[in-house]
Amino acid sequence: MASQLVLSCDGITFSPIIKDRFERDEVDAVLHYLENPSVVDEEAVQMFCDTGYVTDTYRPCYAALKCEEIRGKLRVFIHLTIEGKAKPKFNKDCSPRHKYGTGIVGCDIGTQTIAYTSDTECGLKNLAERGNAISKSERKERVLLRKLDRSRRAMNPENFNKDGTIRKGFKKWAFSKNYITNRRLLSELQRKNSINRHLAIREDVNHIRSLGDIFITESKNAKKLMTKAKETTINEKTGKINRKKRFGKSIKNRCPGYFQSYVE
Repeated sequence: MASQLVLSCDGITFSPIIKDRFERDEVDAVLHYLENPSVVDEEAVQMFCDTGYVTDTYRPCYAALKCEEIRGKLRVFIHLTIEGKAKPKFNKDCSPRHKYGTGIVGCDIGTQTIAYTSDTECGLKNLAERGNAISKSERKERVLLRKLDRSRRAMNPENFNKDGTIRKGFKKWAFSKNYITNRRLLSELQRKNSINRHLAIREDVNHIRSLGDIFITESKNAKKLMTKAKETTINEKTGKINRKKRFGKSIKNRCPGYFQSYVE
């Protein structure tokens, strides 16, 4: 189609930048619906009444504005929600990018790893991992967090007790220029790490989908594993109080709940 999808917000008109075939197919599907919406809806209803098959109409449902700070600049995106399944992706040679297998796949999703088995392959790997890039970025994130904590304590000694804990009550905080700069660096690094985790999980899900079409896994509440234990227990061997921390850092760095939502 030669026509272009044009969006308008507060008197400002703009069009999406199409970079590949997948985006072109999505835009063409939306434009096809907008040309004759009543005809497409009637055909979809008639198809469902005759065969019980749900047709993807690609009707624009609603648009949402999302503000995000990227590399120190505030950017505004429009999320367009469309009715129907996403268009398939293809390689440069027009072959399907993702292949779907047949059979049963058993998955055991942990807090940091996943074990899977099928008729053709068995494996055990870490979640949200793409080489050594993510682990190095996570280490940089930890270093920046410690650096910010030292700066915050040096600038606000009156807000901390002698044992290092934060004093209760109303407090005023003063931040140095280096603290503000490092906080922006931390925010940008966390944004990149979040994107890399999501991309790594999607790659793993596409690989598991190539092994079968029936997935058997144990339902877990990943968010519940992040909360601390409420009851205080004592270790019988050492006599010390057990730590109440659970899997907060593992859930944050490996995102098992995000992986499970794709598999289910």
